[in-house]
Parts: sequence; structure tokens; C-alpha cells
Amino acid sequence: MNSNDLTSLPHCIALMPNLLSLSCNDNRMKYLPGDIGESKTLEALHVCNNRLMELPDGIGLIGNTLKHLWLDFNNLTALPMSFHKMTALEELKMEGNTDMVFPTIDKIIRGPKVVVAWSKKRFSTSLFARQQR
Repeated sequence: MNSNDLTSLPHCIALMPNLLSLSCNDNRMKYLPGDIGESKTLEALHVCNNRLMELPDGIGLIGNTLKHLWLDFNNLTALPMSFHKMTALEELKMEGNTDMVFPTIDKIIRGPKVVVAWSKKRFSTSLFARQQR
């Protein structure tokens, strides 16, 4: 679905039982469907050169199947709290997200395992802070 001027994806995309790879590069999407994490089979998600401002928190639900995540050249500023669940992630591309704050570029360039570990620590710290209130 590359280069089709798409502004969104249908919510039912996560329910496609045989979907292994979804490539939606070079479109105009600002958001991914919130239920994309309900996919049971998705191994590769390529959404480079869009206008994504954030990833849905539910994306962490596909953490045990998603191996390749390409997010280059979007408008992302942070990864969702659920990102620590991306345990199967082997490839993470995030170049060109110039406003990225969390994680910092030094973590991103060290690879997906470092980013997932950072996210897990961030989640644990946040959870601890909420429990102290």
C-alpha cells in the first residue's frame, strides 16, 4: 500500500488472519489504527515517510510477533509506554524523526534491544511513580 496518498488505515486491518507484512510507506497517515496491536500474525510493519505523530499504545500487544518496525521520516516525538513489550523486535528504523525526545538518538542507534530495554526501564519507573502517589 505504498505511495497511495492514504490518510488512514481501516480498523479491520488488524483482524486479517494471514497478514504477515504491512507496508504503507510514502503516504499521509498521521495515526495508525488503535487496534493494530490486536494482529496475531504481523511480523513486519513499514510506515516510513508518513506524518505519524505517535504510535498507538496497543502496538505493544504485537510485541511477541513483530520483528521489523520501520518508522523513518515521520513526526514522532516519543514511543508509547507499551514499547517495552516488543520482545521479538529485530529491526527498528527511526531515522529522520527530528523531534524525537524519548528515546534519545544515542539509544536508537544502538539497536532495537537497547530501545526495548530503555522502554522497559521507563515503564517500570513510571509505574513506581504512580504507585507512590
